[in-house]
Formats: sequence, structure tokens, C-alpha cells
Amino acid sequence: MSAAAPKSGAAARIFSAIVAYLLLSMGTLLMLKMVLLYSSFDDHTGFLQQKQAYLPITIWKVAFYIHVFSSIVTLLAGFTQFSPDLLRRRPGLHRWCGRIYVWDVLLINVPAGMIMAIYANGHLPSKLAFAILDSLWFWFTLRALVEIKRGNVRAHRNDMMRS
Repeated sequence: MSAAAPKSGAAARIFSAIVAYLLLSMGTLLMLKMVLLYSSFDDHTGFLQQKQAYLPITIWKVAFYIHVFSSIVTLLAGFTQFSPDLLRRRPGLHRWCGRIYVWDVLLINVPAGMIMAIYANGHLPSKLAFAILDSLWFWFTLRALVEIKRGNVRAHRNDMMRS
């Protein structure tokens, strides 16, 4: 093999990283657009049109808005964690964004998600599926936190990817 082989591998990694960041950016922007839709607090907009029966249930409505508005924090904090450059050049920023993500998931999003799971569309299988998904999100995020505290970077990275 010539010296071109390592360059093509590096080029493929760079291309993959660019594609991943473009997809993450587009997804984050679409989510931000959706979050802004709910900032009017209009009960007849977006997903809320399908949930009219639950709107009088205060705990569900509060959980919904908490979940919607904190999701952008989770996305933006999580978005930064995919950058090896950020980790290498600004490890403190990586840690702070990671803390924001972890605490947002564990203390805000999962509890709100569990309340929403109780009222999920469909019968018991749908409600159970959402509760399991929320529980797994909690579990993998907590495990990632524990693993980085132990110094197990590989397990931390794997669990954060699952989170």
C-alpha cells in the first residue's frame, strides 16, 4: 500500500464527521423549530391537537412543556459531546456540557417523560413502551456518569452513545 491509503482513511473519517454534524445540525434545527411552535402555549397547536383530552390534567400539561422546552437544552448539550476536537482542545467545556446533559436527562426529562408515558396514546403496550424507553434513557445516562467517575472512558462513551 502507498501513503495514499492512510490519507483516504482520514478523508473518509472527515467526510463521515461532516455528514454526522450536518445531520445532527439539521435535526437540532428542526427540533428548535418545533420547540418554538409551542412557545405560544396555544393548546391547539402541533401535537397538542391530538392530546385535547389530557390538557385539563395539570401534571401532564406541565410535564409536556418541561419536556419540550428542556429537550433543546439536552440536544444542544449532547450535540457538543460528539466532537473529539472539543474533548481534546476544551476538556472543561466538554465536561460542563456533559454535566448539563446528564442533569437535564436525570432530573428533568426522565421524570417529565414518565408522566407523559402514563398518558401515552394507545393502551398498555404503548404506555409500557414509552416507560421502558424513558427508563433505558435514565439507566444509560446514569451508567455513563458512574463510568466516567470510575475513569472508564470506553464504557462512558458507549453508554453516552446509548443515552
